[in-house]
Amino acid sequence: MKRILSLCIFSLALIIGTSSVNAQEKYKKMDEVIKMEANELQKVLNLDGDQTALLARSMYAKEKAYTDINTNKKLDEKEAKVLIEKVDMNFKSRLQSILSEEQFAAYSAYQAKKKAKPKY
Repeated sequence: MKRILSLCIFSLALIIGTSSVNAQEKYKKMDEVIKMEANELQKVLNLDGDQTALLARSMYAKEKAYTDINTNKKLDEKEAKVLIEKVDMNFKSRLQSILSEEQFAAYSAYQAKKKAKPKY
C-alpha cells in the first residue's frame, strides 16, 4: 500500500513539473521568435542597438500579455477585448517613444504588408 501511495505521489509531482516546463518552453519559443523579428526590423527600420533592445522588450511584453489574456478563463470575451485594446494602445505609445516618426511610419507599413501576405 505504501508503494502504491508513493508511486501516486511521484506521478502527481511528475505531471505538475511537466506542465511548468511546458509553460517555460512556450515563453522561450516566443522570445526566440521576437528576437528574430526584432533583428529583421533592425535592418528594415535602420534601428540602433538600444532601439532594437527596447523594441524587442516591448514586443515580448505585448505578446506575453496577449497570451495571458487569452489563457485566462475567468475573463469573458468583452473583458478580454477591452484588455487587448489597452495592450495595443500601450504598445503603440511605447513604439512612438522608441522610434522616430519616419521609423514608426515604416513600421506601420511593414506590419500592414506583413498582414496582407498570405500565410501558406
